[in-house]
Amino acid sequence: MVYPNPNNGSFNIKFAAQKANKIIVWDMLGKLVLEQNVTTNDKVEQHKIIVE
Repeated sequence: MVYPNPNNGSFNIKFAAQKANKIIVWDMLGKLVLEQNVTTNDKVEQHKIIVE
């Protein structure tokens, strides 16, 4: 789940899984603006992402 959408470059991602995940964000032109590895535990994780 990604929220809020649309946003001003600051948004939250929620997911539940006990494994490594990769967050990848592209802009409207298809340019890669963020690539981040995250590891979750056995509960719902929430990550705040800020893209400048």
